[in-house]
Amino acid sequence: MPTTHKTGGEVDAFCSKCNLNLAHTIIAMVGSKIVRVKCNTCTNEHVFRGIQTTMQANSFTKPRKSTRMSAADKVVIGFQERIEGKDANKARTYSPKDTYSMDELVNHPTFGLGIVSDVRLDKVTIHFKADEKTLVHGRSSGNVAKPEFNSLHPTTSSRPVAKPAEEAPAPTVEE
Repeated sequence: MPTTHKTGGEVDAFCSKCNLNLAHTIIAMVGSKIVRVKCNTCTNEHVFRGIQTTMQANSFTKPRKSTRMSAADKVVIGFQERIEGKDANKARTYSPKDTYSMDELVNHPTFGLGIVSDVRLDKVTIHFKADEKTLVHGRSSGNVAKPEFNSLHPTTSSRPVAKPAEEAPAPTVEE
């Protein structure tokens, strides 16, 4: 005896969200053909796909691309490996007035020996043994404009300013 389906009835179908064959409620039909169903597990509404084999089910889902790099893909270069082959005695002492270039050795008075890993307009990123720091460079004789700050409270206001009380003269002691 052929099975007759009707709207509101149940049918087994493949759910693309659950990625499984599950029970669904029939939402829409065109004639005797099921068109739209709702998953009873995740309540996702989708086109009726019927029951699918494992091979068919895998073809419906797009392979998910992992955005994270696996541990095997990552290459970590240690501080010692980065400065290997460079003469630490030729490292310049850090000064905000000097200009630095990529892979240059810098001797900082606080952080010690470091290597420049990024150069921007007026800042450099230097990797030291313990940490990485962003420092200024090329700040000689004011060639970089100082930032201006707009105060929300202007120094000159329309309210009267209280004058400081005049000090009373010190009493004189007569003998």
